Amino acid sequence: MTPSTPSSFKGQLLFALMLSVGLKLVTFSLSTLLTRLLLPYQNGVYFTFNVYNDAVLFIAREATRSVASRLPIIESSAEAEDNAKQDSNSDAAQEVGPAGQGGAENAPSAPSARTPANLVRVANIRGVVSIALCSVPLAIVMAATVEALGVCLGPASFLPSLMRYARASQRDFPKAKSVSDLDSAMALTGLPSVVLPYVPEMTVVLCTIIMAAMEPCVVLVQSLSLFRVVVLAECATLVARLCTIIGIAYACQRDIAGGRTSDDEVGNGLRTLWETRMAMAFGQLAYAITHVIYYTLVVSGLPVARWLGSSPEMEQVRAAALLAHARDLGQSRQGAVASGSAASAKAAPPSVLPTPSQSVRWSSFVFPFCFYSIGDSVVACRRHCALLSTFLRESLLRLVLSEGESLVLTSLGSETARGYYHLIYNLGSLVARLLFRVWENACFVKWSLEASLGHRHTAVHLLKLMLRLAFYVGFSFTLLGPPLTQKFLTTMYTSRWATPQVSTALQLYFYALPLMAWNGLLEAFLRAVASPAVLQRLQRWMVGETVLYIAACYVTLTAFGKTDMQGESVSVLVLLNIFNTLWRCCVSIYLLVSSPTVVVGAATAVSTDARAEDVGGPAAPAAPSLTPSSPLVRLHDFLSLFPKRIVGSILGLFVCSRVLRANSVVAIVAVGLMYAAVILAGDGEVRRLLVTPVWSRVRLLLLRHRHDSHRGPAAVSLQSVESAKSKLE
Repeated sequence: MTPSTPSSFKGQLLFALMLSVGLKLVTFSLSTLLTRLLLPYQNGVYFTFNVYNDAVLFIAREATRSVASRLPIIESSAEAEDNAKQDSNSDAAQEVGPAGQGGAENAPSAPSARTPANLVRVANIRGVVSIALCSVPLAIVMAATVEALGVCLGPASFLPSLMRYARASQRDFPKAKSVSDLDSAMALTGLPSVVLPYVPEMTVVLCTIIMAAMEPCVVLVQSLSLFRVVVLAECATLVARLCTIIGIAYACQRDIAGGRTSDDEVGNGLRTLWETRMAMAFGQLAYAITHVIYYTLVVSGLPVARWLGSSPEMEQVRAAALLAHARDLGQSRQGAVASGSAASAKAAPPSVLPTPSQSVRWSSFVFPFCFYSIGDSVVACRRHCALLSTFLRESLLRLVLSEGESLVLTSLGSETARGYYHLIYNLGSLVARLLFRVWENACFVKWSLEASLGHRHTAVHLLKLMLRLAFYVGFSFTLLGPPLTQKFLTTMYTSRWATPQVSTALQLYFYALPLMAWNGLLEAFLRAVASPAVLQRLQRWMVGETVLYIAACYVTLTAFGKTDMQGESVSVLVLLNIFNTLWRCCVSIYLLVSSPTVVVGAATAVSTDARAEDVGGPAAPAAPSLTPSSPLVRLHDFLSLFPKRIVGSILGLFVCSRVLRANSVVAIVAVGLMYAAVILAGDGEVRRLLVTPVWSRVRLLLLRHRHDSHRGPAAVSLQSVESAKSKLE
């Protein structure tokens, strides 16, 4: 079964979500330990670096990922056979060349022997690599723009400029307790005192560019629906960053007895702002290095790649791509000889000229970067220029709308307010970052593929199922989170973090989770299937909303100012975020129900249906679904999304949870169990998605165990004799 089949997609998505929840227990434990170690203002520094890294990377790679995901690199066997019938043999050879042509014998061919090579579209792999590596210049331009705006506009720029924080660090750096501290830092790094205060920020910028350079590997992984790789890689990078910072904090605490600050508050040995930033920068460096190593190993073809989440499809893509690359090298070498360059090649020493096997080994080592060339990148950017610019503008707007309060907080808020908000953001968006983000990326890739094939009804059905399931997950935290907030903060983070302001803000964040789940899925569906005209309408709505949202955040933080040491502004920012998310959901639904069905790849829908009928497969929706009078999604699809009895039961449980708010944790847990029972009993499709695969595997294991227990030695020996006979025959 190929990764493009719906059942495989749902299974891999469910496995990735379950894996994400399990691995989050590890990262959540480390994050809790780090928060207990850090003071609020130190947590604010950690928050500032994370906001900068996420903002620059989001702009740099979101547009390129959206375009590259529309290039399918592997197709199902039925589609490949049909294409082979329609295309000539020469055209098929251009996709993946047969073994035995110029230099191809030196390419790895074991995986391609097991799986037909014509399943892989090598031309699209080149396009994916060329587009994905555009993230590097985009990251550089974005970083330079952010710093230029920060230097020119100062606090008026709501973007997180690291140079302004570096200057603040420079003012704080001479405040070390003794001159020996400054001398030891200079001796350790070998840098002058003018450069040393800027080292943390320069390290963070370098790490951001390094991570952008790994986008070809990430896009290949996402195109093959290897969501578990994304989850495992994110967990590994987070663990590396958290362990690095925790180790530095413990080492500094051992050097300074008691680890106390000047106001006699228990600290962690990080005495100055520069020391705190340097520790956070080392954590970001560990994060980037782990990201590079993990994705390099996943696409390397080594045996360890399977342990890291790779699949046979990745090996197939790698083998077919390297086979085609070796063929191209052989053809170019033959062309060079034919044009008269053989004489100069003979004059050169043999050790200088790369042999075909050396070229293939080098290409195998640097896959998929061996497919990159500046010329191909320029051609790909020109071909997809309109789509890239559309997604780039949309990414800028989405960044401001989703992270606007964080961006403004890094410019106008106090360090303590940033630290409090970071705690709330980590807890409140825990599900959004590690469940909903994986969810959205996976569904976007699937919807893009369905749109390119013209399967609108399949995409809409998947949207309805994902919206329903996302609401169930998000509302579970709305139902159970607020009553337990105060007790949770006191138990996990000590009373230093369990202030009334933090508790109120966290409770508000729990109410936003269902809206956040819906907003991400709705916008991902629009980006995947909507026409450029619909995307432009979405951007016009987002521009007006962005202006109002940033203005509201700016006024709020200006009113509270830098003297907000209790985090009073945090609750207001969370409330503004809730209204912003609700508005975005309404805009997405309006565009879906009012826009005609003109999807990307719709021009090929009729031919796709015809091919499906030729091979006897199910046909996609015919021309009526592609007429301008038919909307992308009907309003009835949203109104009939939930069964009525489930809505009434959920509202009743919500009232019970608020009545039992002051009671024990046992009562809240009972409400949660009743909530799960209501969903599984009332929603058959969700029950089949969640329970049926698990029960099928458990039942298979039980039957196998029972069958093995009933089998005797005679049965085993008889089976061995029969297998031996079959082998002889």
